[in-house]
Amino acid sequence: VLASHTYVVIVQDTASGIDRVEWPDELFFDWLLPAVYFLGMSAIILTPAGILSRALAEKLYPDDRALRFLVLAIPLVWFFFPIGLLSSLSGSSRWAVLSPRILLGLLRIAPTMIVFYFVTAILFVCVGALGYAGLFSPQWYVLPLSVLAMSALWMIHARLVGRLGWLIHQQSQAVKPKRKTGGKATPRKKRVKSLAGEDPWA
Repeated sequence: VLASHTYVVIVQDTASGIDRVEWPDELFFDWLLPAVYFLGMSAIILTPAGILSRALAEKLYPDDRALRFLVLAIPLVWFFFPIGLLSSLSGSSRWAVLSPRILLGLLRIAPTMIVFYFVTAILFVCVGALGYAGLFSPQWYVLPLSVLAMSALWMIHARLVGRLGWLIHQQSQAVKPKRKTGGKATPRKKRVKSLAGEDPWA
């Protein structure tokens, strides 16, 4: 609950252009709805991974169902979760996980989007390697370090997703005036000549 609340607040504040995240003064019960929303979003995005996992049960890791699901789910979450979350936050419905406006905005900032995915992929690989070493290798003492790294990755990823949302908003604001004028200069209004008058109190 706390992790989902933290992630959503960071994304929303960053997308609004706030440099420093302001934590709302809310009760713990107010965090439950964002947590349900966050879990629902994750379930929608992970649904294709579950379908592919069953379809490839005989070809991809047939003896390890959990590993097969993780191999399919992690790339899906890495690629589609930012798109789904931004689409959900910008749309009229929180359950609309694919917005044409967000897709068009991401295409306008394609170089930034490529850098985002490249950086987050490196972070995911590094943190995942630490977690694997701490859980499945004799170097168990790496596990506390991996937990700290996962917490940092959680907030860094939320900040970067929010920055993408902010850039998309800035691009849409820059395009709007051009669409209204159609690229043509608006004609100046003729200046009305003032009528001469007399001051009765002179």
